[in-house]
Amino acid sequence: GVQQYHKALLYTYFGNREQAKEIYRSLDMNQILSVNMIVSMAEVFQGTPEWTRGQPVYERYMMYLKTHPQVYDLLRQVGVRPIRTPQQAVADIYQTIALALAGAKFEDNSLLFNGIACYLDEESMLLKISLAEVYQQMGLNDLANDVYRSIQPSSDIIRFKVGLNLISAHEYQAALDVFLDLEKRNPKNYLIQELLGDIYQNLHESDLAIQHYERSAELLRLSDQKIGVAEALVRIVQVYESEGQKEKVIPILRKALAHDNENVFVLNYLGYELIDQEVNV
Repeated sequence: GVQQYHKALLYTYFGNREQAKEIYRSLDMNQILSVNMIVSMAEVFQGTPEWTRGQPVYERYMMYLKTHPQVYDLLRQVGVRPIRTPQQAVADIYQTIALALAGAKFEDNSLLFNGIACYLDEESMLLKISLAEVYQQMGLNDLANDVYRSIQPSSDIIRFKVGLNLISAHEYQAALDVFLDLEKRNPKNYLIQELLGDIYQNLHESDLAIQHYERSAELLRLSDQKIGVAEALVRIVQVYESEGQKEKVIPILRKALAHDNENVFVLNYLGYELIDQEVNV
């Protein structure tokens, strides 16, 4: 995958986009290994009938990275329909104003322009996502979720955003239903496992929380993300501490340190626990 990607980059650099397209078409979507790769692929296909080819990749990366700005921008663009009527053009202008206002923290005014844009172009997924984000920014999570649920057909990235919003609103049981559904279609997504662990921890289901944190750590280990493994193990430590099972803490922290021996947080955590439990190093 990486060799082919570099070939495609060279073809793109020298203006031979057709050869670059052929390479990207030949790649399995699971071979798209980094944000740079998918941004490069998007650049080659942008403006062509194959522009939406990358949508599953964008959605998958958004779930791994939560809100990576480049990937999210690409995903938003996939949702843009060609402007065919004056009414859609006005909606597009209002949305541009709304985004600027939201960026400047004028949420009330942004909400007004977003609402008008959605009224003018009721079928636009992009406008609805923008409206929901303003609601989230204002802490109006119930209204944001209503908007997310109105987007059809609902994709996994929309369900994921609804789930995150439910967690923010402390609606853990509802969030659990969303992420269990996502898990069925994305069993190897470490972030979904991590969030399920967080939800079960908030629902005081410690055993289930630990199971999902362990699964998250294992998926991260398989993808050679050492820092992530250490962080997942620290979450398990925090569950055991909350349950008063301090005897299990030090062995797991040592394991975390074995995965990431330069992690200052884990080193400090382990040091304090050794002192607290009066253990000789």
